[in-house]
Amino acid sequence: ELVHEEMQTFFRPEFLNRLDETIVFRPLTKDNVRSIAEIEFRHVIRRLVKSGLDVTLSSTFMDHVVETGFDPAYGARPLRRAITSLLEDTLAEFMLSTVVGREEERKDGEEVPRRSVLVNIAADGSVEVRELAPKAASTE
Repeated sequence: ELVHEEMQTFFRPEFLNRLDETIVFRPLTKDNVRSIAEIEFRHVIRRLVKSGLDVTLSSTFMDHVVETGFDPAYGARPLRRAITSLLEDTLAEFMLSTVVGREEERKDGEEVPRRSVLVNIAADGSVEVRELAPKAASTE
């Protein structure tokens, strides 16, 4: 109601009559951004699993992405950029740098083994990707 009154003092009635409704946007809180980040992380991880890469994100890494991508003035766009640069680009570089030589190790027709990595923040503040040892196959 207060917004409507303010609009009447600023805009002419002819213009206001053309508006169907007024929507008031509130800035995102850090908790909102964290929830959005968790959803985005799941989307990225799901895509990577299809490519044969199991990804684990440390809580330190997730907190770093939320801190980097939190800007109440700009909404969720800085978060999307942070996820792209800190997670997607870093994993793409890792995958490209570690695929060299792996092709020669495989025999013709042999399936590419699944790989597992941990994404974390190093002591110097950079993003580090560490390959985890493959899980032993269960024998039943």
